[in-house]
Amino acid sequence: MSMVKFSDEIMREQLELFGESFEYPVYCTSAVSKGLFSSGAFTTGYAAISGAYLLIVRYDLAGTFSGKPILERVPLASIIKVKIREIVLLKGYRVEIQTRSENKKIKCRLQFLENVVGAEFPEQQQNARGLAAALNRYSSE
Repeated sequence: MSMVKFSDEIMREQLELFGESFEYPVYCTSAVSKGLFSSGAFTTGYAAISGAYLLIVRYDLAGTFSGKPILERVPLASIIKVKIREIVLLKGYRVEIQTRSENKKIKCRLQFLENVVGAEFPEQQQNARGLAAALNRYSSE
């Protein structure tokens, strides 16, 4: 059993599993809560934006060892609220997104930095800024 490795190449391969083109791919931590009693623990993975969706690839603890990702597709049209906070000291972003799907509120949280220590993500800085700007279009604040 080997742990998942994180790299730009693997990130792109995993995001291509959605079968659509995407922009601003980033290495991130994310949490998705799909109900009142869902805690949505933070997991490591990737995120990007496509024409109609926020694409999230997550690895829970078992997935980190097995290599099996959890794929989340968040429809941009269902976004109710977006809150983006800049992480000044670490140069990154904390994003909270609320959506509604089938009369259920879904809360997504992403955290991504402009620089990833110990891994090769050559476009992380520009993609982090681009993803934050793209999601900011849906912001209600």
